[in-house]
Amino acid sequence: MKRRLAVVVVALLSGLAVSAGLLVGIAPPAKQAGYVIVSRDVPAGAPLGGGVLELRRGPLTADLLATAASPAAIGEAAKMYATHQLISGQLLQRADLTRTLGAGTRLVYLPLSGLPPVAAGQRVDLLLAVTAGSDTGVTPFAQGVLVTRVEATGLVLAVSPEAAPAFVYASLNEHLVALGEAEGSASEPSVQTLSQALAGAGS
Repeated sequence: MKRRLAVVVVALLSGLAVSAGLLVGIAPPAKQAGYVIVSRDVPAGAPLGGGVLELRRGPLTADLLATAASPAAIGEAAKMYATHQLISGQLLQRADLTRTLGAGTRLVYLPLSGLPPVAAGQRVDLLLAVTAGSDTGVTPFAQGVLVTRVEATGLVLAVSPEAAPAFVYASLNEHLVALGEAEGSASEPSVQTLSQALAGAGS
């Protein structure tokens, strides 16, 4: 009985060893190749320029090579946008980037003074400041607007076709102020009087 059990155990171990050998033989070998990684978190729709992409070299399997973005993508990064949220350190794949922002998206240049310290790919809140007439005050205009480019005198923003005319009108006729948006920040209240301003500032 003991001898029979020992034979069974040996047979099982032999079978496992053969299976493991077959699996090793089936696994595709890794190949040294150049590839691109994402150097920091990127929100969906954000541009991929400004050092977001980094070139690396190392072993990649045939499956990964088949879907990975070409190293040439770094040279075109300034013209590319993220199709979805990208995580720092991930391998950039062809499906992760596009030359367009999505159907119907409009790019609007908004001249601004006193720009906050924001970069392309971040989002801003916009306040409408009225300093003349009977409607003097500050009120929220738009929240969480994607910045696609930062200029010396303003921002290039990605907006919907429906919102684009409002942004153009406001940029030509009103005074807008941009606020850098912190993670999880709340919306800003309207302020119409000095007492409201003082109360809102905690004075």
